[in-house]
Amino acid sequence: MNSDIVVGKWKQWKSQMGLLWAEWFDSDCAWVARSNDYLSGVL
Repeated sequence: MNSDIVVGKWKQWKSQMGLLWAEWFDSDCAWVARSNDYLSGVL
């Protein structure tokens, strides 16, 4: 597996956990930041 794929998957997983945290605590700023991280992991 290529290291770029691993880094992208890590960013996706980390941002998914951040989105859950933002949803639990109703934090809009955290939600926007983690959504951007998820997009960068996909790209």
